[in-house]
Amino acid sequence: MGIKKPKLTLESLLKESQVITGKDLIKKKEDKIKELVLFKEAQEFEQRYRRPRAGEEKIEIVRLQLVDG
Repeated sequence: MGIKKPKLTLESLLKESQVITGKDLIKKKEDKIKELVLFKEAQEFEQRYRRPRAGEEKIEIVRLQLVDG
């Protein structure tokens, strides 16, 4: 017979992040939204200010023509 492990307490589960409180869940969601907004802003910035490489202008024109149909 082996030694039984002691039962985990709620406090120990919270420390090990096996149980998430509502407050933690809301914070996680808010952080995720902030990251997404920051990512979209970075994408827009890159699209607005990036320099096209040689030949990319032609590709972009073709893409626009295909999209506009």
